[in-house]
Amino acid sequence: MMRPLLAMLFLAYCPFAAAQSPDEIVQAFFGPSGVVDKDASYTGEMLRFKEQPTLGETLPKGVSITTRPLLSTDTNVVIGVTLAIPEHAQDWYAYFRKSEGRWRLEAVRTLALTGIPSMVLAQLEEKQNRSSEEEWTLQNLRLLFKSDAELMVLLKSHSERLGKIITLIPDDHAAAVQATRDLHFASVEKTSSGLIEFVIGGLVDNSVGILWVPPGMVPPHMSPDSYILVEHVVGSWYLFKTT
Repeated sequence: MMRPLLAMLFLAYCPFAAAQSPDEIVQAFFGPSGVVDKDASYTGEMLRFKEQPTLGETLPKGVSITTRPLLSTDTNVVIGVTLAIPEHAQDWYAYFRKSEGRWRLEAVRTLALTGIPSMVLAQLEEKQNRSSEEEWTLQNLRLLFKSDAELMVLLKSHSERLGKIITLIPDDHAAAVQATRDLHFASVEKTSSGLIEFVIGGLVDNSVGILWVPPGMVPPHMSPDSYILVEHVVGSWYLFKTT
C-alpha cells in the first residue's frame, strides 16, 4: 500500500491531477490528442459528451489551430478558436466557468448553418448567367461564410459607410435598408436596447453581422445561449454572432 506521504507526492506531480488552464484545455479539445480527464475538465452541458471523442480527435490531419481571448473575468473565460486548412477556416468559441477552484469547459459553439446555404453558394458560383437577384445572393453568401478575421477587415473598411447608414435610420429607414443591401447585408435593425445590428445573414436565430454600440452604452453579454460572439473591432463597432 502506498504510504500517505508518497500518495500526496504522487498526486502533486501527476499531470492528470494538475488543474489545467483554459488555454491548455482548448488545445487538448481541439487538438488530436483529446482531453484526458474529462470529469475534471468539463462542466455543465459538456458532461453529457464526456464519453464521446473531442472535436479535435475527429478532425483530419493538417488542420491548424489559432486562438484568441474574447472574455476574461474571475468566473468566466471565452476563447475564440479558428480551425483552418488551405482556403477554408471555421471559427469556434469555447466557454469556461470556474468550478470548485478550477477552470472547466462549459460549452463550445460555432455559427450553426445547415448545408443548404453552402449548396446554394456552390450552385450560384457555377452558374454562368446570373440574374441581379442571384448575384446579390451570391455576394451575400460569400460574406456569410467569411471567417471572423475576414469580417473584421471588412468592417474596418466599411465602418464609415455603415456610419452614414445609421444617420438615415431615424428619417428614411427605407433608404437605410437599401444602402445596407448595397453592401450585400441582409438587413439593418435597431434592437430593443438601442443598438444597431447590420445582419449579414444566417438561419432563424443563428445570425452573423456587425453591431454598433452608441457611446455610453455597453455591448450584449456573450454567452452560449444568445450572443455567442461579441468582439470589439474598431471604435463603436463589434462583430457578433447569435444562436
